[in-house]
Parts: sequence; structure tokens; C-alpha cells
Amino acid sequence: MRNLSPSPGPGSTPSPSPARWPVALAAVAGVLLVLLAGRLLLFSVPHALAERRDFASAPVCGAAAGAARECVRSLPATVDGKTVEKTPRSSRYWLTLTEDGGPSYRVETDGHTPVFDALSTGDTVTVTRWRGEVRAVGSGALRQHTVAAPALGHRFPAAFGLGLLGPAAGLLWSAYWYGRRSGDSRALRPWQITVPLMSALCLGLIGFAAPLLVDGLPAALVLAGCGALPVLAVTAWRIRHHRRGSTGTDTLEVAARVLTEEECVPGRIIGEVPYSVAGFDHLVTGPGLLAATPDPTGRVARRPVPRRLAAVRVRPPYRTDPSGAAGPRDQVIECLDGTVPVLIVAPAEHIPSILGALAG
Repeated sequence: MRNLSPSPGPGSTPSPSPARWPVALAAVAGVLLVLLAGRLLLFSVPHALAERRDFASAPVCGAAAGAARECVRSLPATVDGKTVEKTPRSSRYWLTLTEDGGPSYRVETDGHTPVFDALSTGDTVTVTRWRGEVRAVGSGALRQHTVAAPALGHRFPAAFGLGLLGPAAGLLWSAYWYGRRSGDSRALRPWQITVPLMSALCLGLIGFAAPLLVDGLPAALVLAGCGALPVLAVTAWRIRHHRRGSTGTDTLEVAARVLTEEECVPGRIIGEVPYSVAGFDHLVTGPGLLAATPDPTGRVARRPVPRRLAAVRVRPPYRTDPSGAAGPRDQVIECLDGTVPVLIVAPAEHIPSILGALAG
């Protein structure tokens, strides 16, 4: 086998310009997510918080309470039934109630404690109505919000609003990098994309969770900010690590393994050669042996690779490689069969065995 050198190797080309439509699609999606997040944070959340303040300051219905719709009315009701609707991810808890012999109606409570679990059919509860909706259900000293409670109305808009900012930033950065900076790397999965995207997704998850864990938007912003600090610190460290580790070449230093017996490993051979066959997605390696085969056991339909095939270098997958050629864990061996460029694509853990087979 030839020494692996930092030379570009066969099949290498200048960094390709990405197709315009994926870049444009990422940019449009990022802008739409920003607009949606802005709509939620600047309109939906303030409206929900204003409704929460109105409910807290609303008078109890009475002779001097003003319009009945704006006052808080407490009425007795009878429990006609309880229903739990289970889904793969959550459960919904419904009470069927009747007020003063009127028609029955259903109310969804916010969870199953403390009131829902304590009730039985025939029990009497106190429902709190405001602006035509049941906002809470009480039983004795216990009180539980319904899903229409103004105290909870801001949480999901705030969660989705904050949660969308991270993915939006990731999409916009991807569009910018592929549109303006893609010449910095030919890699199929460049760290300039993967590191910021992972950070953006983590920030999005933190932003989504914060309003659901604490009460009030200021507390949620503080919690999200505290959670973002370690993510940003790790991201900065990883970016610095990649930049300092850059040597100006993407050649990977991989030592060939000395083979003592045959084994069959996942891998493909790509090139204008007779042993590059569609569907042959395994390689048989052994002392002085390398063959392509469609058989995971490596016993049948072998296409031997000639001894003249020489490895030039190992590198990460490129965007110029055939579509779908490489998976997330794959590496690429650039080879020459005479003057014909050949690529061998296989999971990173099997590259040493393939190099050993090529070395013969």
C-alpha cells in the first residue's frame, strides 16, 4: 500500500457550490420560524399575560360587579363522570359536570392532581367561571386549574416561541454558510454546520422547556439564559478545538491492520471498474484478499479486487461523492487502479481491515 499523503488524491475537486434551492429553502424556513416565534412572543404571550392579569383582578360576581361576563362566578356542579384519554405521549383528564339540573358538559383539567383523582361520580364541586368558560374546579380545600385557566395560557405560546428560535438560528446559519462559506470545506458533514446545528437544537430544547418548568415569562427567560450558558461554552470550546486541530488537509491518518483470517464487512466500491457492482455492499477482507460481494456472509458472488489497486489516502465523505454513497459513520479510501480513480466507502471501524487487505 502507498503511504497516505496529504495530497488531494484521485477524484478530488475544488469545493463544490451547493445547489441553490436547498440553501434558499433553509433560508426561507429560518425566516418563517423567526416570524412565527415573533408572532408568539410579541402577540400571543402578551395577550395571554394580559388575560391572566384581568382574571386576577376581576371582581366576584354580585350586585356591584358590573358586567357578568367580566366578573368571576363560583357555582356548584355535580360530577357525572370522569374520563382519561390516553395517547402514546400523554393523557388528558376530563370531568363531565352538571350545574343546577342543566345540560351536562365536559371540562378538561390540567393534569390529574389534586382534584381529579379525588373525585367520584355524584360528588359536588365548585366551578369557577369567567368570560363564559370554566377556569378552575374546586372540591373542599382543593382547587385545580382547567386547561382554560388564564394562569397557564402563556406557557405553551412562550415555550414554542422560545423553542423555535434555536432551530431558526440553525437554519439561517446553514443557509449563510452553504451560500457564502461552503468553499471552506468539501466535507459532506462539515463541523462548521454540525457543531452550530447541535448547539441550536440544544438551545431550542432549553427554550421550549423553560416556560413549562417555571411560572411567569421573566423566570422562564432567566432559566433559559442559565441553561444556554453551558451550551454556548461547550460550542465555543468545540469550535476552537476544530480550528486549532485544522492542518490544512482532511486526510485521516489510519494504520492498516495485519490480517490473519478472512472476514466480511460492510462496504462499497465505487468507480469505472468491473468489480464495482450495484448492490454489492459488503467486502471480503483477508491476507492478500479483497473482494466485493452482495452476500453478508461473504461466501458467494465474490468479485475479487486486482492486486494493482493501490490506496492513496483516507478521508471523510465529500459532497462530490455519489449521492447516498456514505453513511454517518463512513470514511472513504481513495484508490487508483492504474490511472482509474476508485473509492472504497465503509464504516470507520472497518477501514483498517480494508487497508490491510489492500496492502496484501
